[in-house]
Amino acid sequence: MVVERFDRLRLDGVVRRVHQEDMCQAAAVRPERKYENNGGPSAPIVVSSIRDRSSSVDEDIAAFIDAFVFNWLIANTDAHAKNYGLLLAGSQCRLAPLYDLASALPYVAKVPTLRGPNELDGGRLGLAMSVAGIYRLSEIRKRDWESLFTQFGLDPSAQLSRALSLADAVAASMDDVVAPVINALGGPMPERFATSILNRLGLCRAVLTGRPASGYRP
Repeated sequence: MVVERFDRLRLDGVVRRVHQEDMCQAAAVRPERKYENNGGPSAPIVVSSIRDRSSSVDEDIAAFIDAFVFNWLIANTDAHAKNYGLLLAGSQCRLAPLYDLASALPYVAKVPTLRGPNELDGGRLGLAMSVAGIYRLSEIRKRDWESLFTQFGLDPSAQLSRALSLADAVAASMDDVVAPVINALGGPMPERFATSILNRLGLCRAVLTGRPASGYRP
């Protein structure tokens, strides 16, 4: 995902710097500890930082949770604390625009037992920030999400509904997202990626509803 640089503004022809702190800086954690299992900030710590400092607390917490859930939905295994940040300008403090929203699914071996040197074992994929202490994607359950939302101080039922809506939105957008890539690049990868995302969404929806997994059903 490519985004325009957001920590610089051009005013009257002059480029001015906008101060940004990533969530390691905001939590006074050294950057090499950016992963939670290395002592880095957890999702509740990020929410706490937003709650303490944001000029628009509810909006920024909702945006962070959407990003956190989205990264789980697409199997982004590298969404560590340095990939979330705060922008500060005068008395204003807001969650920085999102970036590095990348899925690991294109790198997962189609046949785990025949995994190549640059391929991943899908069954061992884990998040950079845990869901209530659970990192491995295959082990996260509905109760873990409910526990995490409770740690955020939010209503678990409402947040589960929001997560399901996000899963539906991602599925509905796949054709619009993938078609231009197919036209530009060709080859089997875009369609294979779309299929793997839809299969992943089916699994995630099963987790959120507590029902058996199947193909994606909105």
